[in-house]
Amino acid sequence: MEGSFRDRFTNLLLESKLIKKDQLNRVLSKHKKIGGNLGRLLIEERLITEKNLMVVLSREFNIPPINLSKYKIDPKVLKLIPESLARKYVLMPVSEIGNHLTLAIADPLNIFAVDDIKALTGHKIDLTVSTTHDIKEAIETYYKEQDQGMTKILEQTTEENSELEVVKEGADNLGTVEESE
Repeated sequence: MEGSFRDRFTNLLLESKLIKKDQLNRVLSKHKKIGGNLGRLLIEERLITEKNLMVVLSREFNIPPINLSKYKIDPKVLKLIPESLARKYVLMPVSEIGNHLTLAIADPLNIFAVDDIKALTGHKIDLTVSTTHDIKEAIETYYKEQDQGMTKILEQTTEENSELEVVKEGADNLGTVEESE
C-alpha cells in the first residue's frame, strides 16, 4: 500500500501547488486536535476551494467529476432517493441505467451513504464527485420542482373532484362510531 489516504491527499495538494508546506502543517496540527474531515477544514481555513477539493478527490479515486448545473436530471431518478437522504449525505441521484444508479457525491469516502443508497434502491452504485455547493443547489432545484409538480397534481385533482371535502384535523371533526350487532 502506498501510504494512507491522508498522505496521498496531502501530497497531491502539495504537488498541485494548491497549498504550501507550512500551511499544510498548521492545518494538520489543528486537524489532529479537533478531528473531522480534513478537506472541509482546508476549505474552512480558506486554503483551498471546494472545486480544488473535488479535483483532488477525482484524481485520487479515479472518479469523474460532474458539474450538476450543466446536467439535466430525469425526475424519475429523484423518486429513487428521498430528499431527506440526499440532504443527509450531500448527494444527488444523476441517472439510472438498468440496475446502475449514478450518484453525485461530495464525499466519495462516505461508505455509509453508498451502502444506505444501495440497500434502499437495490441498485449498483456508480459515483461521480461534485462540490457540496453544487449538490445542495441541485437538491433545492430538483426536489423543489418535484414538490411543485405534486402540488399541481393535487390542485388539479381537487378541482376535478369538487365533491371531495378537505377535513381539518381536530377532535371536533371526529364522528361517533356506533356498534352494530
